[in-house]
Amino acid sequence: MKHLLTILFLGLTPTVAAAGDPCPIPITIRDLGTPAWLDRDEVLGQLQTQMAWIGIRHYDVEDGIVLSNVHPASPAAQAGLKEGDVIIALNDIPTIDVAAREALFDAARPGDRLIFTRLEQPNATLTVGHTDPVTLGITRALERRDCRAPRYERVTAEDAADILPMLFHANRSFRCEDAHLALQELGERFEITDIYFVRGSRRVLITMPYWGTTCISNDALDGENYTAAQLLAAADSVSAAYIQDRFDNP
Repeated sequence: MKHLLTILFLGLTPTVAAAGDPCPIPITIRDLGTPAWLDRDEVLGQLQTQMAWIGIRHYDVEDGIVLSNVHPASPAAQAGLKEGDVIIALNDIPTIDVAAREALFDAARPGDRLIFTRLEQPNATLTVGHTDPVTLGITRALERRDCRAPRYERVTAEDAADILPMLFHANRSFRCEDAHLALQELGERFEITDIYFVRGSRRVLITMPYWGTTCISNDALDGENYTAAQLLAAADSVSAAYIQDRFDNP
């Protein structure tokens, strides 16, 4: 379970832009979820897996751990935790006890409460959240390339009602080749850096208006079984041209 910490503690690497430097490259990942008509008999239930999520990165110091990153949309940020906070205890367990603190993180489940004892600030009480493993995988895939700075949003029901019909053919099969072209009909509603994705039966469609569309498939319904290579390839397939354009024309 120790390796799971890499997944739980997602954060964005800060970048500093300079004149003529294309970095950072913001990309917003907009989650359309799963259409109700496709989710019959709960065949897609495992794609909505509730993976525990805290949203921090940290490193060890003499007093315990220092938060090196706090994801802005995470339970950690909602609890008031900030980059640079020195955490000396978790639920009264000293953070200098590496084995004990990792066991606590590993055992955390959505809804659990964690009390972060800070060295110089009041305690912060955090409620462990949850995230979709597919969402997390796509975000991590984008985060690992160049200087992309992805963030995640759930599309409103009103916008989803307009967008979803453009991602499927009349027979409700995925528009795996040209969903981005269909989305151009609503072009004035989109930012150039938006990536939209929607889940389907054993498939996820990812599309970026004006740039490209791809589908990834897997025999297993559980989103955790999408490999990093698949997600990275999918993310690159819809954003590579835009990224190259940013470097060519910063």
